[in-house]
Amino acid sequence: MISSPPALDEMATVSSLKLSSGGWNEELVRASFSADEAALILPFKILASRGIMVDNRCPICKGRQETTLHALWCCPMLRPIRAMCQFMKGFKVRDEMLFVDFMAVCRDRLILEDFELLCLILWKIWYCRNGRIHNSILILDDDLVPWAMDYLADFKNANSSVKNVSPVGSPSSMLWSPPAIGQLKMNTDAALDAESGRVGVGITIRNHLGEVMASSAQSVEAGHSPQVAEALAIFRGLIFARDSWLLPCSVESDAQVIVNLINSDDTPLSEVGLIVNDINRFLGSNQGCSISFVPRTANRAAHGLAKFSLSANFDNFWMEEVLPCVAPHVHEDCLVLM
Repeated sequence: MISSPPALDEMATVSSLKLSSGGWNEELVRASFSADEAALILPFKILASRGIMVDNRCPICKGRQETTLHALWCCPMLRPIRAMCQFMKGFKVRDEMLFVDFMAVCRDRLILEDFELLCLILWKIWYCRNGRIHNSILILDDDLVPWAMDYLADFKNANSSVKNVSPVGSPSSMLWSPPAIGQLKMNTDAALDAESGRVGVGITIRNHLGEVMASSAQSVEAGHSPQVAEALAIFRGLIFARDSWLLPCSVESDAQVIVNLINSDDTPLSEVGLIVNDINRFLGSNQGCSISFVPRTANRAAHGLAKFSLSANFDNFWMEEVLPCVAPHVHEDCLVLM
């Protein structure tokens, strides 16, 4: 039997069937598959040929064609989320780029922690996008990237090889715990406003009785990535503790990626790496200070102060007291001592 040579070679992938615009190469698809198979691959083309109009534009921005890359990264409605991903700064991405190529470039250029975070962000964008289209649930731009960071940190913590901690999910591992008698503990957190580019910093310093020795809500008028913001919160907390004569103290943060960087010997040559170096120099010159990761549920007071600082007109500092809206969190944390 004589047959025409195949249109595709044995090593061809799905992307070989795509045009630079992201759509299917209809001629190549029909040459490579049977009529029934091509009909499954080209549903929009088949419907259009039968007089059924199909709108394949992005349902969110109503502009460009809805390719995978457009839906998960290039859509104009995702601009605030992209602005929070400072680790992607300098990446030139076009709608015409294939999603698989986009991911390959990111995998090659990003450090592992940033690539993992990007994958989670893309997954959450897809989840929120479906919710918005089908259930009219809005994408909460300000919360999406911090949510991805928390999710990744919780996942890594749950799969950590460290065995000298309480079982994940048990009440004692999810709540704030006091320092040893006569010692102090500082908790820090950061919050971001993607629209204004503002970073909020929350700091609490407590003794072994859970009493607040000092607290602060500060803001930074600069567009930083979530990781830089969390590192900045820790550094500002250390400076605040020093200026308040409350050193040494143990430090807790719910930013596990930053905590791991501080406690590792490998610091990246990046903006966050510069701040981590400053933190390590501070810790090196102030013996008795240490830093560890805690889940968000054990960091609620600092988180509340960070959120408050986003709307504050100036930096706030309190000695032996805390903001009224955060006081309930402090009180609940003290219940573990009873």
